[in-house]
Amino acid sequence: MSTRGAHGLPVSPFDVEGEGVRIGQVEDEDAWWALCGAAMGDSDCLAWGVVASVECDLDVTISFADTETGPSARTEERSVRVRPGTPAFIASVGEETWSSIDAAECRPRPDVDDHVATWFPTLDYEAQPEGCWDLGCIGFDVIPSRDCPRADVQFAVYDGYGGTGNPHDLVIPVELQEDVPTTVWAGGVESFEGDAVLTRISCRVQPSVDRAAAGEQHTDS
Repeated sequence: MSTRGAHGLPVSPFDVEGEGVRIGQVEDEDAWWALCGAAMGDSDCLAWGVVASVECDLDVTISFADTETGPSARTEERSVRVRPGTPAFIASVGEETWSSIDAAECRPRPDVDDHVATWFPTLDYEAQPEGCWDLGCIGFDVIPSRDCPRADVQFAVYDGYGGTGNPHDLVIPVELQEDVPTTVWAGGVESFEGDAVLTRISCRVQPSVDRAAAGEQHTDS
């Protein structure tokens, strides 16, 4: 079982074997707030930093638990596009306090759909979440073309508050419903010269379900 971390209780870095990729928990409070503040709402959040010497689409498996050593409550698969020289950060949001990186792998053809939504800069900045009030955010209105219970929204952020690096990439989780507009926010853009660009929205491809095998169709004999 992987060692778990919590906010303020960091875990050892996770190295992706043979890939030149390291994932570590963000410890700096200013950086944590810049990365998690706009995404977490009323939930807990851990921020994971990714440093890569290769360019790839990185699949990351994160598990969540209510205790440090107890059973996992759930796992989620996240996707982030990494590139050399630019740190990437994953905001990991959930009701559970503890989480860990269980697996990570670079994939040339990840099992994600990159064509799940269109987007444009928002004009409704009064709708900013509380996490934007101190450090500032850049928002985008998203029009989903399909349902996705946990999409990964990736931004290129041109502000280095908290030592995150300028530029850096930020990936946040968002629930999408087909044709229902939603606004997403890149946090930590606190300077007047700071900016952010939404670069990617991806959703895990769900395997087709064989209804007959699942017992949803029955034939009386």
